[in-house]
Amino acid sequence: DEPSLVCGRTVLEFGAGIGLLACVAARAGASSVAATDIEPTALEFIRQSAADNGFPPHLVHAVRWDWDQPPPPAVLDVAGPSGLFDVVLLPDVMYDDAAVERLGELAPSLIAPGGLLLWADGTDRPYGEAHSNRLAETLIHAGLTVRSCSEMRAGASTADGGAAPDRPVRLVIADK
Repeated sequence: DEPSLVCGRTVLEFGAGIGLLACVAARAGASSVAATDIEPTALEFIRQSAADNGFPPHLVHAVRWDWDQPPPPAVLDVAGPSGLFDVVLLPDVMYDDAAVERLGELAPSLIAPGGLLLWADGTDRPYGEAHSNRLAETLIHAGLTVRSCSEMRAGASTADGGAAPDRPVRLVIADK
């Protein structure tokens, strides 16, 4: 809904899966997108999604990354000389405590001054809002400011074949 958040900016997506957000960011005018995932099959999906949407190879980069390791050079190269991104996306990737801790360490270190961190987390999981709240606390301690926090209900309806109708989701935007 707000292409200005990514237009003309470098974008890093954690856990990109099929590359949906990476492609949305590219369509909204991002200057370059690093779509990361640990799964080799996901990287193929990302590349295919980018190709299916007609994006040139230099716009959406599918990069394998195990978050237990430092960012690979291929991720940092997409950001440009600073190695920092204007926008970092965390789309529904906080499945356990370890992921929340690691994302809380990694994400702030990869955001350029004046950059944004956007995350979405389904609050219908057993952990409810706890992971999202803990990430917010960690980021605030790292010097980020939570700009907005929205609760919404999302998901395709069962009539449309949706697997998660009326799913509660928290959307957060933080500034560095």
